[in-house]
Amino acid sequence: MSNEILILRHGKTEKGYEKKDFDRLLLNRGKQESLQIALWLTQNGLVPDLIISSPAKRALGTAKIVAECFGILEKNIQLEEDLYLCGEEMIYKIIENISKRFKRAMIVGHNPGFEYFLESVVGENELRDVGGSRLSTCSVGCICLKRNWSEVSPEGASLITLIRPKDLL
Repeated sequence: MSNEILILRHGKTEKGYEKKDFDRLLLNRGKQESLQIALWLTQNGLVPDLIISSPAKRALGTAKIVAECFGILEKNIQLEEDLYLCGEEMIYKIIENISKRFKRAMIVGHNPGFEYFLESVVGENELRDVGGSRLSTCSVGCICLKRNWSEVSPEGASLITLIRPKDLL
């Protein structure tokens, strides 16, 4: 099996008017969509063996919900400070450092970096067929790398699927 990455944007959150952006929590809708996405991934054989999450409360909350559905212990979620509001370059660096023992990794974090990364790693043409690289909250882009983790590069992956919560209604 080639290495696969699941790029999961955090679930729907409360507005940030009264809290720091980092501290915003998932709404009930965000929790429900996180569970629906995790169930869909499970039913379609796309369960990761590693979850890496931004430490922001909304991303970590999403990661905890999907981890529980996958049977992954919360203590095994790898927190990556650099995922908080990072650009595509940092996502490449994080992927390059994934251990060879893992075959499918999930990264939970934020836009716009996730959209830029997805567009870069699979190319615009592949994304046109699925409505573009827009990752609404709790959307997941599933990609297959053409090489191993340490050799991830622009247009170095193919799109398996892009699922948005609205697709599951």
